Amino acid sequence: MIEQSWMRGIFPRIIARNSNRLRPNVMRQLFFAALILPATLFIGYFFVVPVFLFLSQGFMKDDLSSALKETHAALGRDGTEGLASEAAYAALFADIKASTRIELGRIAGELSNTNPEMRRILLVTSKSISSEKGNVLSHKDWFAAQSELWLAPETWAAIDASRARLTLRYLKSTAPWPTTDISESVPGGRVHFFTIFLRTIVTGSMVSILCLAFGLPVAYLLHVTSKRMSANIFFLVLVCFWTPILARTLIWIVVFQREGVLNGLSETFLGEGGEGLLGTRVAVIVGMTHILLPYMILPLYDGMRKIPPEQLRAGLSMGATPLRALLLVYVPQLSTSISAGLLIVFTLTAGFYLTPLLLGGSGDQMVSFYTAFYGQRIGDWHSAAALSIWLMIVMITAGLTASACISLIRSVARARHVTI
Repeated sequence: MIEQSWMRGIFPRIIARNSNRLRPNVMRQLFFAALILPATLFIGYFFVVPVFLFLSQGFMKDDLSSALKETHAALGRDGTEGLASEAAYAALFADIKASTRIELGRIAGELSNTNPEMRRILLVTSKSISSEKGNVLSHKDWFAAQSELWLAPETWAAIDASRARLTLRYLKSTAPWPTTDISESVPGGRVHFFTIFLRTIVTGSMVSILCLAFGLPVAYLLHVTSKRMSANIFFLVLVCFWTPILARTLIWIVVFQREGVLNGLSETFLGEGGEGLLGTRVAVIVGMTHILLPYMILPLYDGMRKIPPEQLRAGLSMGATPLRALLLVYVPQLSTSISAGLLIVFTLTAGFYLTPLLLGGSGDQMVSFYTAFYGQRIGDWHSAAALSIWLMIVMITAGLTASACISLIRSVARARHVTI
């Protein structure tokens, strides 16, 4: 009895004490959750959901269940034996006759994957069906009179496969392998997707290295100079950061064109003029470096603010030159800031569209150009989404590879008793 009364007395006190401690924490967490809830809903509805819906087009086909309803029903009843039966042709005749213009476009897009001529043939067939007044005795013979491609097994295999929504066809056709080509209708002719992705990675790497080479001295000058001079330099960096990309790109067009400033200086000092750098890879890299340089300076400057300036003076007092002291004292302690700057610049280069379009030629365009080309000019949003998926995979792989390399360098440096 005494033990039971003690148990009844101690447990309520423990529960009351813990509840008094937990209640403020729970209320605080609920308060912070309520603060970030509007931003979370906004980002989720206007960013996450649209991005997911767009990327899902890369492995989904157009819904043809309403456009080819009778045809799918006929194929479902007869199976593979009805791919070329009279009932299947009669159902296809009725579906094409009842289809709207948008539905015909979707059917044409599906059939053109087997043969590009099927888009034109379907439009001609649709006009013939609309003008057909009498009864058709044999739908199969009627389609054969329109084109022999209506009798091809590949055509009916594509119609039968259109019943499924999920597909890997767009991912396979846009895969960054040397075997997949872009159509000759795009600028630059028939090129490999592998070449385009490799060009994107190489251009992004070169721009990132140049931004690091130019941004490190500017960040160092911001850190060691007087407050007044630092404020002036920082203002110039922010002005470049705030200037629209289009305006800066147009300025480089004036500089790089044949009658531009750079070509005029070469004529003055060298005595002869060239064709100008506009439309070359050099112009693209210079323009992108100028635009992305602030994204490298700001992380480096933030990292340098945490380094005491006495360390640099100590290195100088021990006989090191300013450049050597910068590389041996500052750079090892800026590994996190350097990694962040390189990652930001390299990621932003993958989405550049306007600058390569205006400053480069047909052989200087990157993945973003072909994504926009498929989506806006051709209207093939499935291929555009598939290219975006591959670009995301390639960028994640490149980022993980760079992170692994940095970790390896740090482990080697620790083995040699060097702090990085």
